[in-house]
Amino acid sequence: MFFIGVDIGKNQHEATVLDSVGKPVGNSIRFHNDEDGFRQLWETIPAQPRQFAMKGTGHYWLNLYTFLVSKEEKVLVINPIQTEAFRRGQIRRTKTDRRDSWVIAELLRTNAVHASYVPEQRVQQIRDLTRFRFGLVDQVSDLKRQLLTVLDRVFPEFEKIFSNPFIRSARELLRTVPLPEEIVNFDLSELSTLLAEASRGRFKDTKAQEIKKVAGCSVGTRFSQDAARLQIRCLLEHIEFSRSPDSRY
Repeated sequence: MFFIGVDIGKNQHEATVLDSVGKPVGNSIRFHNDEDGFRQLWETIPAQPRQFAMKGTGHYWLNLYTFLVSKEEKVLVINPIQTEAFRRGQIRRTKTDRRDSWVIAELLRTNAVHASYVPEQRVQQIRDLTRFRFGLVDQVSDLKRQLLTVLDRVFPEFEKIFSNPFIRSARELLRTVPLPEEIVNFDLSELSTLLAEASRGRFKDTKAQEIKKVAGCSVGTRFSQDAARLQIRCLLEHIEFSRSPDSRY
């Protein structure tokens, strides 16, 4: 039985092969993180009973793992913390700093590996999409905070106009006339039409008149308004995809 330990890197990996008594089989194998490199590893190791273990470094291990599993190889993934703990113990006992790939192969050979759980593809896809969604939600929350910061400078009364400053009506208003002075100069009938269409008839003339009145009394700064206008519109574009069912008004 051969035991192959693979130290995972971003662009290049290294493998060490040990036999059943712990003797290295040839030199360590360095190979690239691509198909040619994967085939180099797979074809270099003699075709006899063998088992692989690799360090779960970031996400870089996944491509090689998938390749080896597709070849019906037995593959375990181990936590880098485990390899580091074993390495420290080896240094204390032998005063020799071994390669990580050797450490991984020795852990595998001595059955000391505590394998990490690798979910099946369907479960992994759900995990990936969930993680992706939470990441997007965090990004959108940050964009919203940035937008409110800009509005606090140029139109601090804006949040008094809408119970939720990110509903569709509020977004359409800011996209069309982002600054109080522009709202004041905007035609009342056009403003009423904009609000009615964005809110599906919920907001009409009365709301338009209220918005004009509040904008006319705004204490927002007029300093650096061109930059504020650009920021508001850019931030709105990035926030747009985050619309939820309750943003239809």
